[in-house]
Amino acid sequence: MKTFSILSVIIGLSLCLIGCSRETETTSTRFPVDVGERPESITKGWDGNYFVTVMNGQIEGDGVVKVIKGNQVTVFASGLSEPKGIAFVAGHLVVSDLKQVVQIDSNGKTSVLAGPGDFPHPPSYLN
Repeated sequence: MKTFSILSVIIGLSLCLIGCSRETETTSTRFPVDVGERPESITKGWDGNYFVTVMNGQIEGDGVVKVIKGNQVTVFASGLSEPKGIAFVAGHLVVSDLKQVVQIDSNGKTSVLAGPGDFPHPPSYLN
């Protein structure tokens, strides 16, 4: 009886995984988008637009967040140092760069959520 129960669970999970892993067709259009040098992360934000962190990395503070609206790419926020992670949380973009975590509003205004002095040890690299 115990073997039957375990076998039933294994078969059920296998069927679930097979059903969940099947690819579905989409009607979206794919096209190449040039967002710049060293793109890192992407998230979906306001109005279904995509936001991409672009590290650049030539000089301190030259990293940006770009927005992809249709097939147009523009700078949405700037002044970041090699921005890495990005998420859309509670109506704001949250971005980590080398030494800080910032919040970006829908107008592209950046404010610091956690700067270097807010960590117990100086950050060497946030991601």
